[in-house]
Formats: sequence, C-alpha cells, structure tokens
Amino acid sequence: DHHRKRLALMTNNSTKTAPKLPNYKHINVVMPVHMTGGVLLPNQSLGNKIGAICVQLPLDGNMVQIHKTLAWAKQSPTAFLTHHGAKIGAMLPPSWTKVLFSRVNANACVSITNVRQPPMRLHLGNGAYTIENVAGFIPLPPGLPIGVAVQSYAGNLSLSLTAEPYAVPDPDQFLLWVLEEYQRLLQYANNNNNNRSKANKTK
Repeated sequence: DHHRKRLALMTNNSTKTAPKLPNYKHINVVMPVHMTGGVLLPNQSLGNKIGAICVQLPLDGNMVQIHKTLAWAKQSPTAFLTHHGAKIGAMLPPSWTKVLFSRVNANACVSITNVRQPPMRLHLGNGAYTIENVAGFIPLPPGLPIGVAVQSYAGNLSLSLTAEPYAVPDPDQFLLWVLEEYQRLLQYANNNNNNRSKANKTK
C-alpha cells in the first residue's frame, strides 16, 4: 500500500497513466525476538541473543487475525531456530552468509521491532546529565529494504526508520502514513472498548 500511494503521488503531476500494481492481500514481516524476553540477569552481558520470526499478515486491517498470527508465531520455536541458524551462518565465509540471509527472509519487505524503555527519564554522571530521548534502529540485513523500530521512553512513544532509498524515497511521507494507521488502530481499540462496555451494561 505504501508503494501504491507513493506511485500515485509521483504521477499526480504527470500526464502518464500510473501502472497497475498487483492487489496484494498480505505482507511478509520479519520481527526480531530477544531470547530472554529483553530481560538480562545480574552479571549477564547483552550478547547476541536475538532470533527472529517471519509472519504473513493481512493488509485489510483485520486486527483479530493479526493478533492470532502473531500469538501463534511467538509460541513457536522459530526464534530459537533462527538464533542458532545465525550462529552457524557466522561460521561461513561472508559471501555465503550474505546469500544465506537474503534467501531465508521469506520475501519479507520490512523488519519491525519494539523496545520498551523505563517509564521515567534516566540520568548519567550522578544526575548531572538527563537522557531526554532514546532512539533505536534496525541494521538492515541482506534482502530487507525497510526496518522500523518502535520504542517507549519516559511516557513517550517514538518510531525510527531505516530504509534503502529505493524503497522509501520520502521518509517523511512514509512516517505520516504510519501515523494514519496508528490513528486507525486507536479508533479500533476505542470502538472495541465501547462495545464491551455496552455488552456489560446489558448483562
């Protein structure tokens, strides 16, 4: 849908007819997963404890189906298999590793991850310096043109974008579309809450 809108914008001021794009019904998304749920035990280093799951999500905004798909994927052993597979891949020559990673992403076009930071601001230097904001990013693996990191910190939600220029030529417009979808998600959640409240009152 992003490419469809971008193409429409590019052809608005042109006399040429925009080419027809396939009507995709799903999108393949890669989601990095921390092996310990993002929790580090005392004296434990962060290390490379990252696996990944690849899921096919509907583009029709069916939140129930999206939730079921993600819930099933999170309970599967896929993240552990990819974690150990990446360790094996690291032992191969770099050229082989690049080909391997580009072949196992299931034709996904985006990688999305989230990081939950502390709800209060952190300080450095015995309180002399305040960390006002935290921004994460996704290093793009071979074959994935778009990476999106969503993070929360000190009561604020932010989003960072890493992308190849050919995939996202206008990052500001891309983020505006993300904001539009976020507003749709909020509306969906509010409608569900209202419906539940009405159902509880009728009981």
